[in-house]
Amino acid sequence: VTWTKLEIRAAEVDFLEVADQGKTLTRLNELRKQQATELIDLTRQSLGDAGIFTTGSAELTSDQDGATVTARGVESPSRFALMKRVALAADFDVQVDFEILRLDPCFLRQPSNEVELQERMESPEIFDPKTEGLRIYQATIILRHSENGRLDLTSRVVGLGRGDKTIYLPIRSVPVKMPNQYRIAQHDQTLYFLYSEKGSPESRIIASYPLQRPLKASGVNLWTIASRDGRVATTCWKRVLIRGANLRERELFQRIPTQPSPR
Repeated sequence: VTWTKLEIRAAEVDFLEVADQGKTLTRLNELRKQQATELIDLTRQSLGDAGIFTTGSAELTSDQDGATVTARGVESPSRFALMKRVALAADFDVQVDFEILRLDPCFLRQPSNEVELQERMESPEIFDPKTEGLRIYQATIILRHSENGRLDLTSRVVGLGRGDKTIYLPIRSVPVKMPNQYRIAQHDQTLYFLYSEKGSPESRIIASYPLQRPLKASGVNLWTIASRDGRVATTCWKRVLIRGANLRERELFQRIPTQPSPR
């Protein structure tokens, strides 16, 4: 079956876009000033000193410019992540500054090249999928470079449904030129997805997502992904600002594997 058209008719269609961006952004900025802050400066710190470990296969250099990852796709996509364990209470704010040095468009009908921020989360309470539907454990901002040269920024949550089936739930996508900052915040049981573009001091909100319960933060993952057949993606990760009340450090999410975007 080939679907060619979809029409949605309703009095109002809500794609979880924030109506008053200025007011919401001002509020989020005020709140994070009151939170404890951990600054990871990869232009000054080594990955080991910053408590960051890695997974995947790619070229990695660490110098005064930051931690530069170059992924090169071959017969299969190349995926590489910088990962930081955290233990934050439900109201948190995570921001990452970076520079994309290269992000090739993919070939037709192939996986896209991507640069993404994943925020890992856990629910502190017992979860019942029969009544709550989706146990969310990840919030993600993904930049994709498609075969037509278009750059799209997508906000998404990932969770477990019935039978522990993984559900990927895209929220909203926006066309962009070249972002250099991602930010994911949780406040009043709502997730906010933000970004900034190169040359612009202002942040923009992609979308918000209401949660059924507050979620603690357990990890920050920075992925660089290159498609197949010689496609290249190079990201220079510079700084990570982690804001929120620290919880006692412990291993979180032993049963849920860390994973990049589905192919």
